[in-house]
Amino acid sequence: MPRSVILFSGPWADVPLEALAAKAAAWGYQGFELCCWGDHLEVQHGLADDCYAPARIELLARHDLHVPVIANHKVGQAVSDAIDKRHQSLLPDYVWGDGDPAGVQERAAEEMTATFRLAERLGATVVSGFTGSPVWNYVAGYPAPKPDIIADALKQFAKQWNPILDAARECGVRFACEVHPGQLAFDLYSAEVVLDALGGKDWKRALAAITDGSPSRWDDTLAGDERLAASTAFLTRIRTCRADGRMCRDFKGPPVEAPPHCTPWYAVEGRRSRDARIIFGHWAALGLHRDDGVLGLDTGCVWGGTLTAQQLDRPHARPVQVGNRTGGMALEQ
Repeated sequence: MPRSVILFSGPWADVPLEALAAKAAAWGYQGFELCCWGDHLEVQHGLADDCYAPARIELLARHDLHVPVIANHKVGQAVSDAIDKRHQSLLPDYVWGDGDPAGVQERAAEEMTATFRLAERLGATVVSGFTGSPVWNYVAGYPAPKPDIIADALKQFAKQWNPILDAARECGVRFACEVHPGQLAFDLYSAEVVLDALGGKDWKRALAAITDGSPSRWDDTLAGDERLAASTAFLTRIRTCRADGRMCRDFKGPPVEAPPHCTPWYAVEGRRSRDARIIFGHWAALGLHRDDGVLGLDTGCVWGGTLTAQQLDRPHARPVQVGNRTGGMALEQ
């Protein structure tokens, strides 16, 4: 079954869902990662009113869209963060309440649990979001935290999140946690530590399959963990491949430095996706790349380069670029 191309609605939360759905359909999307702010999804309304979820599904269906993922990053952040005044603007009034940190965390956890219940009603299989971190303020601070502070933070995190994840399992919905600065899991190592603290099962085997043991060539007959591992590996690591479709797994430099017989994936002869319009990133060494039906937007902002954006409804317009204030590569001309 072809994989749907969906749009995260968060950046357009100020646009009514009806209007955004019409635009997304015109842009060629098949569905949404629908955010739980703005008017796109209201969690408590969705649980209190049995007609709410069917009405949202019907609205999207009028535009041939579906909702496989719902997102609640803002509330998830408040579950484990050290709460302060900054969080008030992120949260619904009924989650913020009187602003007492312990109360905010408790209500945020309840709201995340409710989010999984709403996802089940909508037929979504994934809730995406952040988790917050009780110790992120130590990352750039001095003195560094002692091991017992980190150990206590992990225990607190597990106490807060395991009941939410139990509810997710009951609903048959997965949690897609963004491994991201500002979160307790902010890189590969910290993600492993967090999964251990949560008592996760089989994550080491699954991670090893993604990083080391996934197939280097796609096969439509792949199933289960092997299909998940291959999908993840291809989406995050494919830059060049051989003529038979095998991924040159470890290469991430510029095309001119590619190993023998390894060609940029978009230039492979007979590429099955050649009639599709593809916008991609995660290849900073390539830089801005524009070709028929292919647009590469990763211009190395994190590495000191530029941040590049493109209007989706004006594919031939000049991209907008902003330089990294710390310096680095020159702006594309």
